[in-house]
Amino acid sequence: MDIGKKKVSFPMVGNYNSVIRYFVECGLDAQFIMPPKMTRRTMEIGSRYSPDYVCAPFKSTLGSMIDALEAGADTLVMTMGLCRLGYYGELQEQIIRDMGYDFEMINLAEYTTGKNRD
Repeated sequence: MDIGKKKVSFPMVGNYNSVIRYFVECGLDAQFIMPPKMTRRTMEIGSRYSPDYVCAPFKSTLGSMIDALEAGADTLVMTMGLCRLGYYGELQEQIIRDMGYDFEMINLAEYTTGKNRD
């Protein structure tokens, strides 16, 4: 393990661990930090810092990102999606920064034209 490598994680969304691990280790040449499993605490912390009106996936991914940072990650990757998931990254990044965390964010939604084929 290279001490200078970034420690990259992502919010737990389904079972994409192997795909994200490949992207991190081969595409980014970084260390993969497996996000901790979802727990009641994950949802509680995500809910505590989320706006009241947002959906459960927003709260769970926010809590998962916080868990990943606490597990040693210094860089987070946020995916995009066909629903509002594509808009979450910016707001979640700001919430976590307002909580005092120092990290780098790779928001994949910034690299699309918004068309399904992309």
